[in-house]
This record gives sequence, structure tokens and C-alpha cells, in this order.
Amino acid sequence: MTRAEVQQVSRAVKTLAAERLTLQVKRDGNARLECVDSSNDRFDIELSNPVEFPGEIESSVNAYIASRLVDVLDAAAKDSEEITLSLGEAGSLTATAKGHTLIVFTQINGEEDDE
Repeated sequence: MTRAEVQQVSRAVKTLAAERLTLQVKRDGNARLECVDSSNDRFDIELSNPVEFPGEIESSVNAYIASRLVDVLDAAAKDSEEITLSLGEAGSLTATAKGHTLIVFTQINGEEDDE
């Protein structure tokens, strides 16, 4: 993500007081972040950099607690024009800020399938 994208997402989450931030990764490598407020006002952004798949290409949709993910994105973007996020198999997102590894886990709401 670019710093400008992080700033847009951060402002949107705070303005909408969104509780959840959803990351959609498509098979074509495009990624989109989306948040919605209580009156269904929506913000979404397609990220400018494509996703790189180290193995088999899979699409995914993961939801995160918006305030936690924005805190991690803001911290990672302070020292860099671009940040790299690594998406784990179970949906965890990993970023680096000031030499520290930060991990955000997906939000569990009880509706997930047991696999």
C-alpha cells in the first residue's frame, strides 16, 4: 500500500466510525479495502499495487477490527512511502514498523465455516 492509500483508509474509518474493515483479494491480483458505517455509507478503495502470490493463487475476503488495522497501517506508513502487508493463510496481516513486526488477526464473528 502507498502512504496516500493508508491515509485515505485511515480517514474513512475514522470519519465513518466503522467497526470493521474488509480486505478482498481477487485471483487477478487486485485488492480492495472496504468499510461501512451504521447507516450503510460505504468507502472502498482498490489498492494500486497488485498482490503477489508466492504459491497457488486464491481469492479471499477477510474482516478486521477497523481501529486495530488502521493503527497498524498508520504506524507502518510513518517511515515509508510504501508498506508491504503479508496475508497469512488464516487471514492474518503482517506489517513492519520501526523494525517491529506487527500482526493483525481477522475478526471472528461466529459465522465462519469450520474447516
